[in-house]
Amino acid sequence: MHPSIAADGPVPNKAVKKLPATLLLAGLLLAGPLSATGLTATDTDPFNATYLETLQDNLGLNLYERESIGDIPLVSLDPSSISLTTTSGVRVYYIGTTSNYINTLGYSTNDGAVAPIFKTSFSTFDRNRLMPGDFIDLGNVEGGSQLDFFMTTNLGFTRTNTVSTSDMIEHAVAYAISDSPYLLLGFEDTISDWIGGADFNDLLFAVDIGAANVSAMTAAPEPSTLLILGSFLLMVAFLRNRQRIVAPKCSQA
Repeated sequence: MHPSIAADGPVPNKAVKKLPATLLLAGLLLAGPLSATGLTATDTDPFNATYLETLQDNLGLNLYERESIGDIPLVSLDPSSISLTTTSGVRVYYIGTTSNYINTLGYSTNDGAVAPIFKTSFSTFDRNRLMPGDFIDLGNVEGGSQLDFFMTTNLGFTRTNTVSTSDMIEHAVAYAISDSPYLLLGFEDTISDWIGGADFNDLLFAVDIGAANVSAMTAAPEPSTLLILGSFLLMVAFLRNRQRIVAPKCSQA
């Protein structure tokens, strides 16, 4: 077992369900390193063997509106709309951080369950420091569930849902890695857009939600696409209706 992985296991969902945000924030900031139910060497786990090195080499990149990282093709997603259509085991991989803050990653589901995942450290002398490729199994998540990832820092509380953040600023980006079961998420840990640059690489992690769920998320049209299509169809209907009204008038003339 890696020294960054404690022996007590992830906090059960029921133990932290529906905690007030202030208590949750305080608890996560004080929490020690959280554990994984399984840990595999970086050269044997499929994600670590295929993607980890490339992502590590490009950790300092600005992750906003990217189409690829190295030779890894990406599909942009709405980080506040991560949902599973089919039940799947969920595994979270730590990739790295460029932040000088202590960040704790957590998640919640739409049934109200809230739980921490792991805590990062910028100190190279921290014996409990997470290593790239460390992962935590969150167990099976039922189809129809929505996952909302959040991060607490020395500066405050941020999450993938912009509406839920105190400063109403986007703090996360999300991508699907094409033809894979993995999502890639990056967090920005500044609490206002004037503090530092919004590069979304302060905490980078990947989530295995199963190939079927990733495929379903990437197949769904973007909201902007639906809006454009809807506007176009309304215009077509309006023009057709107008032609029907004008045609009888012309025949009467």
